[in-house]
Amino acid sequence: MNLEIAREKIIPTNVERLFGKAQVVVEAFDRADQKAMLINAISQRMPETYIVAASGVAGYEGNNEIQTTRFSSRIFIVGDQKTAARPGVGLMAPRVGIAAHHQANLVLRILLGEEKM
Repeated sequence: MNLEIAREKIIPTNVERLFGKAQVVVEAFDRADQKAMLINAISQRMPETYIVAASGVAGYEGNNEIQTTRFSSRIFIVGDQKTAARPGVGLMAPRVGIAAHHQANLVLRILLGEEKM
């Protein structure tokens, strides 16, 4: 396994250079506009790449509301898709952790060929 470290802001024009070798890109941004930018850029510039994103993991709502939803053949969203971070409802470690574990499990399923298009 090779590890490459890049210290630069991710923007649409450098997504392919930064992630071009990846089979799966895991999105873990806090801001909705950055999430959308990454998903759109990868979808347009790297259509064969899987995206495992998260949306709706803020607060302390029920843990079982965090689900994995397949939006297209290669785009998955983990979360409740409704609970956004805002004043008084921040990102809480337990729900973020649950979502991260959903994402990690899904990445393994994709890499092992268990998620068919």
